[in-house]
Amino acid sequence: MKYSEAIAANVRAEVGRKNLSNLEVASCLGVSRGALSKRMTGMTDWKTGELVLLASILGVKFSQITEGIDDADELNHGGNPSDAGAA
Repeated sequence: MKYSEAIAANVRAEVGRKNLSNLEVASCLGVSRGALSKRMTGMTDWKTGELVLLASILGVKFSQITEGIDDADELNHGGNPSDAGAA
């Protein structure tokens, strides 16, 4: 699993627990629904500031949002994190 996918899974879980719509989350973050969709699927990397703001909005610790990224394939197998979105 890529680190962007791990973060996306954590974000989707927390957003679901709070019963927020993607439109509400996108609005709070100041991004379009399309941009949020790419982040929520792991296609686009989250910006650190977005994750900090999102953690605050969701009432969770930043570490909850980033849980599991230490096990990401590109971090454990010498991959380049900047290649995470490359197809």
